Amino acid sequence: MSKNSKKITTQQSTSNSSVMDQLMSSYDNRKLQFNRGEQVIGEVINITDSEIILDLKAKAEGILSKKDLTLEKQQNLKHGDKLDVYVVSPENESGQIIVSMFKQEIISNRGRGGKKVDMSKWQKFIQAKETGNSYTGEISEINRGGLIVSIDGIRGFIPSSQVSLKSLNNQTNLSDLVGKELRLSVIEVDPNNNKLVFSSRPILKDEEKKELASFQTGQEITGKILAVTPFGLFIDVDGVEGIIYPQETTWEAPAEGVEIDLSKEFKPGGEVSAKVTGIDDNLGRLNLSLRQMTKDPFTEMTEKYQVDDVVTGVVSNISQNGVDVKLDGDVPGFLPADKMEGQSYQMGQKTNFLVDSVDSKNRRINLAPFLTSTVGLLYK
Repeated sequence: MSKNSKKITTQQSTSNSSVMDQLMSSYDNRKLQFNRGEQVIGEVINITDSEIILDLKAKAEGILSKKDLTLEKQQNLKHGDKLDVYVVSPENESGQIIVSMFKQEIISNRGRGGKKVDMSKWQKFIQAKETGNSYTGEISEINRGGLIVSIDGIRGFIPSSQVSLKSLNNQTNLSDLVGKELRLSVIEVDPNNNKLVFSSRPILKDEEKKELASFQTGQEITGKILAVTPFGLFIDVDGVEGIIYPQETTWEAPAEGVEIDLSKEFKPGGEVSAKVTGIDDNLGRLNLSLRQMTKDPFTEMTEKYQVDDVVTGVVSNISQNGVDVKLDGDVPGFLPADKMEGQSYQMGQKTNFLVDSVDSKNRRINLAPFLTSTVGLLYK
């Protein structure tokens, strides 16, 4: 063999070795381990009837369910497209990496009391919250807070703020709704606390939005009662839905532990005058108030009370929280336990107090002891 041929052979060998070294280096630099929740970029290398196979530049392929994509995205997807995905499972029994278009919430598989949570039942709701997908649920109970529904054996809740008469198919006899189905969207998921919250908001038409915009907060209206529910009165106001929550029907606060029963005073078909307190653009309805049509009697009763006034009252109740006092017969007063300053009281006792503040939120006069002796007091 000539020197030239030997030289060429040596060069080729060196070149092949260099290429092989580069390939091995490239291969060795490929990512070998993924963590759950990690975001990665995958290139579409195959599309099946139910899955999308991605090259994650790793020693294993990524498997993406077609359900993670809208129908439009599925139809437009092609080989070579790159997708941002999240690792759901670093490796299945086939050595493949399971990925999703949505970041999975990292949730303990132990719920309250240490009971194991079956995450397979909850995962679709977690995903639905991200995608906006809706589910059909069956109404199992109606209470003051809203509706209890059941989907695939899991109980969920629709707060009254997420329920409209339109979403209930304008059903005015709500007792007939138990067992009926509703289309629902997920707004909160907490498997560990067995909490699933839905909304049944309807899709508003442009005409409905326009009618809603014709009202203003503070406006007085007259409407017809369509339905009486534990969580409020549904009102028809010239074709626009309104709701009056129980607490907005009267200024008088119910006794502790007692709920307002609207069915005792109101019936479907009755007419009411109310004030618009808010406009709900999402549900397409008016928030109304009956009580704001009149002046708050508590305000009238307490206009004469000023901070540091000396008042006389009768003890009506004693608890660990403090002392309830009746002032001027009907005005409620309260002396908190942390302000009793060593004083003791008896039921029916008539004594003097100092006005500490007028509590409009809790509708009572907050009190402090009226001390007639300075013995034991230290002044700084």
